[in-house]
Amino acid sequence: MQMLELQIEKQGDTLYKFNSYLDGKRYFFRMRYNKRNDNWYMSLLDEAGVPLASDVACLTNVRRMFQKYQLGDYFLYGDVFIGDLDLKKKDPSFNNFGLKVSCYYMSVLDEILEALAV
Repeated sequence: MQMLELQIEKQGDTLYKFNSYLDGKRYFFRMRYNKRNDNWYMSLLDEAGVPLASDVACLTNVRRMFQKYQLGDYFLYGDVFIGDLDLKKKDPSFNNFGLKVSCYYMSVLDEILEALAV
């Protein structure tokens, strides 16, 4: 299983964007911080900038963050999850996101392609 850490960087802003190639497709991520509940929310957009899912709460150890949205041809082989490097299940806050708590994409595409090649 392939795991890729996404580009969550402690930038000091409450709203920022980045893009990443996941299983050969380009996705845009928009991260928004909510000061009232000290949590981050992630929106996912396709390559054309069309929203696929908006304001999904970034919670630690939640599986299938985006697969539950039935995104059609998107995220067929993996999904995003938030992980706490200290294994204390802390949700991302303004002070720890991108440092002790980060965002990952897990893919099974390589395993599928390897099995088909046999």
